[in-house]
Amino acid sequence: MRRNKYIHHEQKEAIEDMEEWITMKFKDLPEQVKDYIKEHPYQTAFHVINGVVFFAPSLVWGPVLGMLGFTPIGPAASTLASAAQSFIHPVVAKGVFATCQSAKMGGYGAGILDTAVRFGMKLSTVGSRVKECFDDKRKEDQEDEGK
Repeated sequence: MRRNKYIHHEQKEAIEDMEEWITMKFKDLPEQVKDYIKEHPYQTAFHVINGVVFFAPSLVWGPVLGMLGFTPIGPAASTLASAAQSFIHPVVAKGVFATCQSAKMGGYGAGILDTAVRFGMKLSTVGSRVKECFDDKRKEDQEDEGK
């Protein structure tokens, strides 16, 4: 028992150190960053969510697979996953179904879905940047027409 308390104490200290390192106070941010956050709250939220998803993509695919009926012990009865399994029987190794089930079980599929989510995240970021460029160009054109 004594050892468990010691490990627990070390873990608690490590978590407190991480919290101190990760936590930022708004007042400590540079003025340019504060202005950007105030002017673009939705984009700021988008950037924060992208950061979280980059480091923990299973927060996206885990619940989705759960809703489809994939569980750590196999497809749940009377779900879309079990219906798909009966329809595509036999399940092909390393196919989409097998990869999804492997991911939910913590196997090779987890890395594949992590990569897919990160790719989708980056694709949405690129799309957002392209949209900003077109919006800026449209504003410039409207300003030129108004002169």
